[in-house]
Amino acid sequence: MTDFSHEPQFTTDKNGNLLHAEAYGNRIETHPDGSATITRPDGTVLKIEKEGGVSIENFTPKSFGLDNLADLKSYVITEDDGVVKHSLLLKDGGTYELIYNTDGTFVKSSGTKVSMSLSVDGIATLSMQKPS
Repeated sequence: MTDFSHEPQFTTDKNGNLLHAEAYGNRIETHPDGSATITRPDGTVLKIEKEGGVSIENFTPKSFGLDNLADLKSYVITEDDGVVKHSLLLKDGGTYELIYNTDGTFVKSSGTKVSMSLSVDGIATLSMQKPS
């Protein structure tokens, strides 16, 4: 259950850039290399690289989805050495991989040039990275 007993807190550097924030049990940390780490109360860790790469740790997804199927350029499933890899290539060059054991146990996911939203009930939705 989300902890609403504490006020959100944040720390910025002298230029006003976010360094650290905590709100409702979630923690965000930015790093000198431009990357960020978000840790949710359930232990899920999202690592976001400055170049647009993202990885998820300690997350057991209920499901993965694609925001817009028309953004998908190719989708390949390979099985090797006890793991099944789902590889997605998006029209803008973004990539994403989902890796499961052959028994269906989630192993990891990672990608570049993608955006992702995670719902509190374990649904991950992937989309092309929005232009900045």
